[in-house]
Amino acid sequence: MHPYFDGLFKRLLAINDDVALFKKIRWTDQGTIIRNGDSIAGEIDERIWQRIKTLVQEMKPKTKFFNHKIFINQQIDYCRKSAISERKWDFLKNR
Repeated sequence: MHPYFDGLFKRLLAINDDVALFKKIRWTDQGTIIRNGDSIAGEIDERIWQRIKTLVQEMKPKTKFFNHKIFINQQIDYCRKSAISERKWDFLKNR
């Protein structure tokens, strides 16, 4: 499904722009993924949210998706804070 994500995502928003539904979808859930110990989950999730933000910014009319953008920016901010905490934890653990 990854090659079709952009088109399917835009189609979903074109059909249903309900913010409440948008918030319920676990956009960063990638199923079972095995990562090495050096991965920072917050950074990975932030990249996914950045991609989604780019797709939403391409949607028209832009004002229709303002609340979506607010939610996405909140998620990006949360991911950044999570990544910082994770880095601090890793640093302290390795001391």
